[in-house]
Amino acid sequence: MSDPELLAEMEKLRILVVDDEEEIRDLLQEILRDIGIVRVHLAENGEMAWQRLSRSELDYDLVISDWLMPRMDGLQLLQKMRQWGSETPFMMLTVKVTGEAVAAAKEAGVTLYVAKPFTYGDFSKKISALAKQIIENKAAA
Repeated sequence: MSDPELLAEMEKLRILVVDDEEEIRDLLQEILRDIGIVRVHLAENGEMAWQRLSRSELDYDLVISDWLMPRMDGLQLLQKMRQWGSETPFMMLTVKVTGEAVAAAKEAGVTLYVAKPFTYGDFSKKISALAKQIIENKAAA
């Protein structure tokens, strides 16, 4: 896939960013836009994200979520999505980097686990690679 084709596909992706910290939501949205992903929706917690996800008209290509949040945390959101039958890729952002936490996230069906704090460059590389994989999987389907 050429760079212009890839950029055109990146622009079509719909991403839901879930974090209770406004600064983190804004940073993630900025990084996503810098790599060409412009259809970014934001939610302040898992409960708000679930309301968006459960509405059939909103079909996301990726959910990026913090783990530790009030009302419904990221793991609960992921578990609810998987129980609902969703196979939407899920990126978990967290300060929880113990072996137990990673195992719990993997067991719940996390696609990618990213430890906080992260650098702009590191996150940009990880999200770019994941977005390309999502685009390739959609093309193959």
